[in-house]
Amino acid sequence: MRVGLVSNYLPRGEKMARLGANAEYSANLIHSLPASFFQNNSLTVFANIVREREEYDEGPVKVVRCFHRGKLKYFIEIVQAVRKNSIDIVHLQHELFHYGGLLTAVLFPLLVLLFRLSGKTTIVTIHGVLPLRGLSIQMAKENMIKGSLLMIKLGLFVIYKLILCFSEAVIVHEEYLRDLLVIDYGANPKKVFVNHLGIENLPKNLSKENARKQLLLPDDKKIVLFFGFITGYKGLGYLLDAFKLLDKQYHLVIAGGPPARMKGSIAYGAFYKSLLGRVADIGAKRVLFTGKSIPDNQIELYYRAADLLVLPYTIAMSASGPLALAVAYETPVLLSDNFLKLFPGMPRSLTFPLDSGKLAKAIEEVVTDESKIRCSKNFITLLKKERAWPAIGARTVKIYQTITDRR
Repeated sequence: MRVGLVSNYLPRGEKMARLGANAEYSANLIHSLPASFFQNNSLTVFANIVREREEYDEGPVKVVRCFHRGKLKYFIEIVQAVRKNSIDIVHLQHELFHYGGLLTAVLFPLLVLLFRLSGKTTIVTIHGVLPLRGLSIQMAKENMIKGSLLMIKLGLFVIYKLILCFSEAVIVHEEYLRDLLVIDYGANPKKVFVNHLGIENLPKNLSKENARKQLLLPDDKKIVLFFGFITGYKGLGYLLDAFKLLDKQYHLVIAGGPPARMKGSIAYGAFYKSLLGRVADIGAKRVLFTGKSIPDNQIELYYRAADLLVLPYTIAMSASGPLALAVAYETPVLLSDNFLKLFPGMPRSLTFPLDSGKLAKAIEEVVTDESKIRCSKNFITLLKKERAWPAIGARTVKIYQTITDRR
C-alpha cells in the first residue's frame, strides 16, 4: 500500500511543534511504524510549507511541503500534491483549527470528499471532539468560537457529520471520544477506531537538582508545572487562583504561551491580559511564566524540575500532549475530574473538581503525601506500558489493512 499522511509537520531537525501538538504527533506516528511496513509499502507526508515548497526524505519517508496553513487554498494545494504522487490511502489529521482558522475548518470536509470521489481510501484521525450535549456558551468562548450557542452547535454538527459521512474510517484517541462521535454526531460505530496517543520512551538525562539550577528555580520549594499552549479550556485561571491560597513554599512554572491562531484576536488578548494580572497578584518571585512555547531541547528541564504537573482542563475533548510528556518523563500528575471521562480507571485521588480552593488542597495533599505520589507513579507506569509508540504504530498499520480489506 502507498500511504499519504496529510498534516502539519515538524520542520527538519525539530522534535516539538510550534503549530500545535498534532505536528509532533504525526512525526512520532511515522517513526513508530514497524520497519516491516516499509519493506512492501511506502509513506509520503503532505505537509505545511515552513519556508518554501520542497521535497526531501526522512529515512524511508518522503516529505512534500505543499500547502499554506491558514490559506483558503490549502485544500486545493493538498489535492494537487497528492494527485502528483501515487497514493492508495490518504490519512488526514484533523483538529478544528489544525489547518488555520474557522474558514479552513469549514472547508476540511470538502477535502475529505474530494479524496473519496477520486477513489482513494480516505481515513481521518480526529484529535479533538467537542461534546454537543454538554456544550455551553462558556465552553465555546473558552475555545474562542464566536456566535450563538445554537449556531455553534449546528456548525460543529455539520462539520463533524460531513467528515464522518465522507471518510471510510475515523480514528480517535480514547473510547470516550468514540462515544461522543457515535452519540452526539451519529457516527457508524463500525467506522470509528480507537488508537491511543502514544507515549515516548525517554531517557533520564537530568536530575531534579540540575534542572532547577538551569531554570534558576529554588531547590527547597515545591514546584508545580503547567505546560502547553494557553487557551481558555485549559483552566489556567483556576490554578492561578489556587496559588493565592497556597503558602510561599509553592512555586508555579507556566511553560507555554498563546497559540499562533490567536494572534490578533481581541477576545483572546483580553483573556491573556487577565491571566497576566493574576500572575502579578501572586508575585514574580513565585511564578516563572515563559510566555512562549518551549524549545524541544528544553522540555525535559521543565518536567524534571517539577514536583507535580497540574492540568485543570474544563472540558474533555482530546487526548493531552502535556500529560503524555508527564508520563514519558515520569512526573507526578494532578488532573481535573474531567479527565475521568478519558481515563475512567484512573485513581480519583489524582483528580480534583473545578474549584480553586479544592485544587489548592489537592496540590498540598499530593505533593506531601508519599502514598499519593506512589499512586501517581503507578498510574504513569500503567499508561507508559499500554501506550508505547511501537504498539500505536503497529495498530495503525492494522487499521490500514482492515480498511483496505473492506473495500
